[in-house]
Amino acid sequence: MNKTSTSPLTLYGSPVSVKETIDRIENILPEKGVAVFARIDHGSGTKVAYQNMENLVEEYGIQRHQAIIENMTATLKAIVTGAISSQ
Repeated sequence: MNKTSTSPLTLYGSPVSVKETIDRIENILPEKGVAVFARIDHGSGTKVAYQNMENLVEEYGIQRHQAIIENMTATLKAIVTGAISSQ
């Protein structure tokens, strides 16, 4: 797993094509209770990225929601790493 941290995003390189990576994410989301209602084709994207949730705690002063942010971070990481893992 090729992880690059560039605040405020966490980037992961995927060993498979963009389409296959997004297909995998789309398959993992319902397992996490998330309904997929739209899919946007960004075409030439080569990395999967998501907002670094820890930065949101400080940026917006929401320390009282730290547990929720940690849960969201763990869920996003599980979805992304599941999608880019070798199968």
